[in-house]
Amino acid sequence: MNVQIEAAAEKFKALLIEQLTRVEKMKALKDFLDFTTLSPIVIGVAAGDGIGPAITKEARRILAFLLADEVKSGKVEFRVIDGLTIENRAA
Repeated sequence: MNVQIEAAAEKFKALLIEQLTRVEKMKALKDFLDFTTLSPIVIGVAAGDGIGPAITKEARRILAFLLADEVKSGKVEFRVIDGLTIENRAA
């Protein structure tokens, strides 16, 4: 079991390093959106089709919980983007 935990920890470490490196590159460009200056921060929610609506519903529920204070204060809001489906794009 320790081998599995160590392997998972190494993969997680690699992922974190990759993402932190990506963030540093974005900061160096100085051409990124400073979310501290936005009010409100709008999070677009597009359920899509297939299993998308079920996954999106749960993801939005979790985000709403995690961002409850920000949503309540008006700093963050969710907006549904209807019609973003494979059927509509293929039409």
